[in-house]
Amino acid sequence: MLRITETTTNEAQTLLQLEGRLVGQWVALLRESGESLEANAFALELTGVSFVDHAGLELLHSWQTRGIKLLNCPLFLQEMLRQAALAKTNFATPPMSVAS
Repeated sequence: MLRITETTTNEAQTLLQLEGRLVGQWVALLRESGESLEANAFALELTGVSFVDHAGLELLHSWQTRGIKLLNCPLFLQEMLRQAALAKTNFATPPMSVAS
């Protein structure tokens, strides 16, 4: 289950506070909530997130890439997002030479 609480900050920005597990149908619910808001006019408060599945990670990573702020991101989720960013980066490495 995921609880999404919408509040407005002093800067007139919408804050979506998430609590629980970002999985399955809750990913779609969060996507709908975000899409109903003006682009870059909202941020996510992630302190209460306890688990994220692949679809949830993809959504958070895509929003982070678009410049949406992910606030108070738990350490496990920071690492997952870092790994997702690395996986999407194409590294051009020269062929290794083997010394004989």
